[in-house]
Amino acid sequence: MARPEPHRGLMVALALVLTTAAAAQLAATMMPDADLAALAPWPEDLVRHRVEEASAAVTRAAQAGDGLAPALAEAIAAVTDALQRYPDDADLWLRHAEIAALSGALPAVWEDSLMRSYATGPREGWVSARRLPFALSRLAELSPAARSKAMHELDAMVGWRSAYLSQFANAYARLAPRARFVVERAVARQASPVRERVTAILAGADRRFAASRARTPP
Repeated sequence: MARPEPHRGLMVALALVLTTAAAAQLAATMMPDADLAALAPWPEDLVRHRVEEASAAVTRAAQAGDGLAPALAEAIAAVTDALQRYPDDADLWLRHAEIAALSGALPAVWEDSLMRSYATGPREGWVSARRLPFALSRLAELSPAARSKAMHELDAMVGWRSAYLSQFANAYARLAPRARFVVERAVARQASPVRERVTAILAGADRRFAASRARTPP
């Protein structure tokens, strides 16, 4: 019996891949313009990508301590443009509040955006996991109405089996002592099984944050 050539299987597979790629390229050249347009990114995706990139640039500038002003200007422009297109987006309103606060705007300015975020997405857990730390870190500056919204969201976050509790816990580990105390009081009001579960999650986030700081060079 003749032995198979050592690389024959590999060569056949490679030829198949090349043939498939060539066929795909040929199909693309023959595809109608309407079908090609369907493959392009959605306008919303492009808008959100700009917002994400601008927000990331703000974070990098804040950490580096350089270039924050132009980064904030681009971020506020990106979010403002996005809100003109999608005015019912709770995440965009939260980003607007965050950027306005970081820019030094008066509390009344960024609180308006925060309240719009509550109004447009009161039960969106992925937004709550970011909105709650923002509100808690500025609790003393909030109006009674906004403070009530924040405390209701905190009770919901620690009292229910929220899938986003771990995400919130990571932000909790970075909060100032006064904000952490507010969270701990809310946890203490829960029934024993819930209180123990949430306490363990928050403690785990604290340990991870401490370990990451220990690994970070001064």
